[in-house]
Amino acid sequence: MGEGASAGFVADPAHGLLRIRDVQGRLCGLGFVADRQGTVVTAHEVVAGLPRLVLHTPGGQSRVLGPESVDLLPDRGLALLRTAAVGGVPGPALPIGRGEVDGQVAVPHQRWEDGAPALARGGPLGRENGRCGDGAEVRTVSGVLLLDLAVTPVAGSPVLDPATGAVLAVIAPRVRAVPGPAWPPSRSPSTGRPGTGRSAGCWPATPPGCPRSAAPSTWPAGCG
Repeated sequence: MGEGASAGFVADPAHGLLRIRDVQGRLCGLGFVADRQGTVVTAHEVVAGLPRLVLHTPGGQSRVLGPESVDLLPDRGLALLRTAAVGGVPGPALPIGRGEVDGQVAVPHQRWEDGAPALARGGPLGRENGRCGDGAEVRTVSGVLLLDLAVTPVAGSPVLDPATGAVLAVIAPRVRAVPGPAWPPSRSPSTGRPGTGRSAGCWPATPPGCPRSAAPSTWPAGCG
């Protein structure tokens, strides 16, 4: 079921993407369903600091979530949104990829200028350590994937393996490069401005284990 959903993303970029807005209706980023319980994965920068957020599905439904439904994972540059308490979200879950990214990728997203669905294609540039958050909340994210894309997709867009449909990373334009011994400095992640050609993809070199607050069943294919 997951691979079929991912194939739908590549064929139709609007398929399954969830829009995440603040309560004033401003777009903050995108997300995707990661398990049968309706857990939504997005980038940390999309939801950090929001007292409440609204999920919008491609079918026109919406879900309002408070801070109790948001698990921030700044050391991974990610966030998990729990939707079971508000009825979940429709649509199958995407599979989570394992192993290194060494080929072409596909990124379903929406265009900055008009919100239309789009698909960016490109390849990996390597990995570097990154910095996520601001002020006292800054955390180091190890092994941030750098991507060579023609555009910078909206934060939270899933990075897919076009052959298998598995999620390889999550677009996080605000993650900044931090040179370190494990990942020699070579290129910098995008700052998130439209039109730049490099994007940071948050996902460890090996898939994350379950967060302490999550049961294994809420993180399919990503939990060891």
